[in-house]
This record gives sequence, C-alpha cells and structure tokens, in this order.
Amino acid sequence: MSNRVNWGLRALGGIAVFVVLGFVVNFVVSQLQKRSVAASPTTVPANLMPVVSSNAEKRLLAFTMERNGETDVYTVRADGSDLTNLTGDSTGANPYWSPDGRRIAFNRNEQVFIMNADGSNVVQLTDDGFNKLVAFEEGREAGFDAWSPDGNKLIFVKLNYEQANNDGWMKLYVLDVETKTQTSLTSEWGLYQSPAWSPDGENIAFTSFTVIDGQGNPQRSSVQVVSADGKNLIDLTESMPEDEFPILSYWSSNGQSVFFSIYKRSNETYIAYEARLDGSLIEQSKANRTQFLDWWNGTALTMVSKSSTLNWLRPDGTRSMLDACPNGNPARNIASRRSNNANLFLGVQCSFGEWHLYLANNDGRVVQELLDPPLSSGIGSMIDQAWSPDENFIAFNISSQSGPVEMFILNVAETLNDPTLEPVWFNVGQIFSSTDSISWQPVITEETLAERPPQSYEGLVTFTSAMENGNLDIYTMRPDGTGLINLTNDPAHDVDPYWSPDGKRIAFLSDRAGYMQIFTMNADGSDVFQVTHREADHAFQGLASGTFDPWSPDGSTLAFLERTPDGGQLIYTMEANGRNGLPLVYPPGIYSSISWSPDGSHIAYIVSSEDTEPQIQVTDTSGNNTVIITDALPAGEVLYSYTYSWTQNGRAISFVTYKHIDEGQDQWIAYEAEVNGNRLVEKAVSSTPMHSWWDGTAFIQGFDASTLTWLRADGTFSTLNPLEMCQLANDSQYGFMAKRSLNGDLLISVDCPNDDLWFYWSNPDGTDTKQILEMPVTATDGGLNSIYWSPADRYVAMNIVSSGITYMYVLDVDGGSMLEPIAIGGGEINYNVSWQPIP
Repeated sequence: MSNRVNWGLRALGGIAVFVVLGFVVNFVVSQLQKRSVAASPTTVPANLMPVVSSNAEKRLLAFTMERNGETDVYTVRADGSDLTNLTGDSTGANPYWSPDGRRIAFNRNEQVFIMNADGSNVVQLTDDGFNKLVAFEEGREAGFDAWSPDGNKLIFVKLNYEQANNDGWMKLYVLDVETKTQTSLTSEWGLYQSPAWSPDGENIAFTSFTVIDGQGNPQRSSVQVVSADGKNLIDLTESMPEDEFPILSYWSSNGQSVFFSIYKRSNETYIAYEARLDGSLIEQSKANRTQFLDWWNGTALTMVSKSSTLNWLRPDGTRSMLDACPNGNPARNIASRRSNNANLFLGVQCSFGEWHLYLANNDGRVVQELLDPPLSSGIGSMIDQAWSPDENFIAFNISSQSGPVEMFILNVAETLNDPTLEPVWFNVGQIFSSTDSISWQPVITEETLAERPPQSYEGLVTFTSAMENGNLDIYTMRPDGTGLINLTNDPAHDVDPYWSPDGKRIAFLSDRAGYMQIFTMNADGSDVFQVTHREADHAFQGLASGTFDPWSPDGSTLAFLERTPDGGQLIYTMEANGRNGLPLVYPPGIYSSISWSPDGSHIAYIVSSEDTEPQIQVTDTSGNNTVIITDALPAGEVLYSYTYSWTQNGRAISFVTYKHIDEGQDQWIAYEAEVNGNRLVEKAVSSTPMHSWWDGTAFIQGFDASTLTWLRADGTFSTLNPLEMCQLANDSQYGFMAKRSLNGDLLISVDCPNDDLWFYWSNPDGTDTKQILEMPVTATDGGLNSIYWSPADRYVAMNIVSSGITYMYVLDVDGGSMLEPIAIGGGEINYNVSWQPIP
C-alpha cells in the first residue's frame, strides 16, 4: 500500500493536517515520510531481484519541477539522462502517463490538460472552476492511476474553496478524454481521498470523510464504491460502528472486493477488512494495538510505538521482525509502497534525518537493506514513491522542513547487488504541492521510444573533460545542460569524441591499450570496440577545428593519423569494424585538417614541413591520384591559416592565400580549386586580412582592426564595429575569432582589453547580424580556444580558459542565452567537441 496524505486534504494546508492527524497521527505521519539507506553485503535472494528489462533505462519518468517560482512537467530517463521540460514557459504539474505510454495528463492553472509524450499537441480538457487530477496510490499496483485502464477516461476533483469551512469543498468526477464530457461521482460537496479504478475499469473506490466540527476535522470516514457512470453508489462500511475509522484501501485483483484497514478509536486498535461488492464484510485480521503500516494478503506490517521495530504478522501465526534504525534509535517517519508483484519498498527516517531504505518480499520473510551508507537530507517527509512497472526502478520525493524537495531514482537491481551505488538525484525545487505525482511510463516498445525525438532535434553534445579526479573522460549532455553522463568512466585517458553520421556511434581516442588507439562506442557508452591495434599512437586530423570529421559520409570508414617511429605521421583510412587499413600518404610527414569530400570519394588534408610552405592536397580513397591544390598558386602566394572548406557539390575546395607585395602593401586572395587540379579560380581580393570566403562573400578585417566587413559579389557590403561593446578599447589588445558553421552562418567572438568576450552572429553574406548576449563572458588571463557549431546552427559550444581553468560554454544562438559554464579541467583542455547529427 502507498501511504500518502490525500490530495484534497493538502489543498487547504492547515485544514488538511487536522483531517488525518486528528485520529491516526501515528499511522499516517509515518506513511508520509521516506528516505533510506544501509545494507550489509549479503547474497540477494532471488525472489527480490527484478527481471531486468532490455529497455529499462530508456523508460521515462514524468514529474513536477520548480524553477524560479514556476512549476513545469519534466521527463527524464531512469538513468537520469535526457532531462526535458515538456511544458516550457506555460507551467504544468501533477503528470500521469496514459496506459499506452503515449500521452500525459497534467494540471495547468487549475485545469486538466493532456499532451503527447514529447510535450506536443497540448489539449485543454476542462475550463470550469478549479479542477485537479487526483489518483492516490493506495495499493500494490505501483500507484493507482488517474487514467482508466483503457486510457479513455480520467478521474479528477472539482474544488470549491468557499465550502472549506463547511462540510467539504470537493466533488469527484470522471472525464471522457475524447468528448470532454464530465460525469459526477459524488453528488454532495465533501472531503474525498484516494479514488482508484477497479482493474476492469467498471467501478471507482474512494474514501469519504464526514466533517462535523467547526475546524474541518473529520469524525467519521467510509469506504465507498461507485460505477464509472456515477450510478450505484455503495457505502462498503455502512454497517461498521462509527468509531471505526477506515484509513487505507485497495482493490482485489479480481475487482470484486476492496481491502482496507481501520483505526478503532474506542480501544485504539487496528483491524483489516475485506468488503465485497455484494455487501458482505469480512474481518481479515484480529485487533492489533500497534499501528498498521501496511496490510497485504493476510500479512500485517506493524510498528512498535516510539521505536524502530517493524513486525510482519502472517495469517499462519508466524512473524518477522526488523530493527529499522541502528543503535536502537527511534524511527521518526516511515513510508512504504508495494510493487506490482507486492514487493514492499520501505523508507525509514531515523535520528538526524538519516533515511534507511529496505526492500521486503510480499509477506516480510525476506528483507534487504538497499543503500550503504544511508541517505541524509535533514528532518522531513518521504512524500511520494513510485515503482516502475517492470520493478527495475523506484522513484521517490523527500521534502525537508528547510530546503527544496529532492527526487531520487533508485536502480533496484543494481543497488541490491551493490548497496554503495548512489541513486540519481534531482533538486525539484520549492514546489507547493510537493506530493504531485511521480509517474512512470507504463509501456516501453521500440515504437513508443521512436516517438520521442531528440530535444530541439539537436541531439547531444559530446566532449572531453577531466572534471572527475583529474582523469580525462568523454561526456554527453543535452544543449540545455541536462542529462550529463560520463560515457567512458575509465582510468585511462579517453579524448576527442566524434559522432558517426547516423548519430549512433562515437569514435574516440584512448590509451587504455597502452598506445593512443582509436575506439568506437554506442551513444550511451556501451559496446566499446577497438578499431586500431598497431603499436603506435593515433590521432584525428591533427587540428581541433570543429569542422573536419574523421568519419566518411556513409559512416563506414575512419580517416586518422598514425605516428611513425621517427616522429612523423601517416594518414590512414580503416573501416569502422577494424578491417582494411590503408595508408594514403608516403613518406611520413606533418599532416592536419583531414576531411572527406561530401560524396566520400576524396580526402583532403594539409601537409607541412620545415622547408616548404603548407600545402592543400587531395587524394582519392585508394591513396592514388594525389593532387597538390596549392601548386597552381602564383609565385609568392602562400596558404593563409591552416584551413579550407569543400564546396557543397564536393568538386572543389575554397581557401584564402596571403601575398606580400611591398612595404605596407599586402594582399589576401580567395580561390576555388577543382579537386582534379585542372582549374584555379580567383574569387576575391582584399588589401586587409580576409578571414573567409563563402559563396561570393569575402569576410574582411579593416586596416585598424576595428571593423569587420562582409563584401558581397554584387559590390554591396555590411560592416560591424566589434569594439563598440568593449570598455577602454585598445587596438593593440583587441582580438577576435570567427567560425563558420557547415551552413555558412558565422559566430564572431570579440576579445576586449579587459578580458570581456562579446559574441555576434551573422548569416552567410552578412546581410543580417546581431549581438547575441546582453552581458559579456569574462575570461581572466585566458581566452577562447575553439568554437563548435551544432548541426542546425542553433547552438555553439566553446572552450574558454579563465584563471587557469578550461570551461565549456554552450551558447543558444536563437534564444540569446548562455548555459552556465562547465569546468572541464585545469590548464588548457582543447579536445574536440562533437554534436550529434540530426536524424
């Protein structure tokens, strides 16, 4: 059974407290609490181990989170990844998954809404009065649900706060999701708790409180059942004495009766009953003077007053005992929740806010502590617990007396085997209704998984960081900073990740095999495969430019560098399965900026030496027919910067050269060269540095370095003064870095004399420019190292060094905002940052 204060009672704060605490304070308060810990290393009994689903960690959890005073509905994977705000700036709370796992019901502005699993197609179902979803999980079903079993209807409560000082302020309703028709289940305004659908969806059971004193305190409660059409209301407890106070109830598996326990005020005892729909009432247990924390299938879980001793009393007269708190400390609070298979999760709060967590089988014969050491979050309450339907995970909230509500996700199978594992943790904020539903996606199939696209279709950003223990590992996260995961988590150094074109694999470098070798892995870090094995160090492209990619366009082959014994390098290609390695160049040299042509038929690179100027060369994928593109340059012209770009048709390469003419006279020339070497076409000429040329537009720096100009083929131009945002500008200290995306958009970072960094965006030809942030980023004694565009040009990742630490920033170009920086290591960490391709 779930032990949870009813939503209706929460609705009006102080009144809600008196409703339950007046007569069952010891029982209900204990039910509200949670937190857990401790576990000795013992063999885990087989009947406690869940059957691990292949899609277990892909299952979504929906919950309410508060940020800056606003609540929203979020989803997250069971492993803590893929945190997504579904309701955005429109607020939302109290989510419940539909039985097919495709839709979520939730509350917004006191009304009932539904939406798709990805937050799309939001539909308002109610628009009258104050309406709340209400489905309190008083049973073993991993949480009774607001949704009917067929997914066509919802239970909700209509509130009338003006009735609060009278006999009650709510009515229960059933809502047809398609027609929006409302059916009243209770004709009178009252105080109702824990409505729950019968397994067949024909009936709804709930607890009704009769309020007879002026302070709103209930003096009588009853368990009632009504058909889903609002007819045939039955009071299952009508024949019981008035001093017997029903507390908890749940449906039998066949839906023909309701089990509940009562508190008898006259002699302060607890008794369990079965009430059948035919009107019969059967006593299921003898009177017990210790409070019932749980009752299931004949077994009562009780607690000795003012202690931490728990007793399972079975119908055959046997019992089991558990001292839930160490050193004889009393239990302050207890919370419990049954899984689908009737396994029982227990959270026991001991002294000083320490929570011990336990897992027991259905009758308490087997008990295992889950965490060691225990959780600690101060004095508070465990307000909600939710089992995932496959029982691989349990999520719960802890509300402290001072501080935010914390949500934990516990991997049951892994924690049973290793109690030292820490659960996934989220600060869900200062939410008013902190017992809003935690709801697990009921159904996981490949079809439902496919319906959730990557956030903003931007996928994940992958990067290298030494944030943990100074060891270099590869991480992924969402563009909004959520879902941070260490993929490699290996004592070796793992660096330089690159996504495969289909976004399913990541290539990276690791010295785990002795030399720096090339590996690949799945997007979640699984299935690590070693591609190269030769006893030599390997590298990608030799220059972390954020543009050149080792993967062939079809994802079958990788291009990379292999170091030779004399310190030189060779360019190799090899299939991603580790076969058919092929050297493309000879003799060894210094190579960088390796890239595939868009059609995958050629590979370009830059070759350097001490004796000659850098050259752009192109070869086919067999290593034959090598063409030195820059051989056709006029005498005196050299490659300006170690960069170039393929034209979109893949038949030519664009680059910029530099030529010194005379004292005070220099030229920068943009060219387009065909890969067959037959043609070199001059595209633009400038007497000041030309930093890029794109489809007819030259991007030029002014004479005094105070202006940037886009000069277009038709003679028009646009100019930007990048120093205008700087304070105490000094031309000699001014600098900037510019980087084009694959689509030609330009990000410009301006480095001011006072260490401020300002950012500008422009479209490819400079006809549209904008300042991105209202305030600068400060990089003390450092600066910007590199820029990496996301595929759809919405985000830019940057490595910035400040005060001896490298930080990664993610800039939302469209939204004009910057993610809080992530420290990725001391010194200069400048490995590749790679964005997951758009599916």
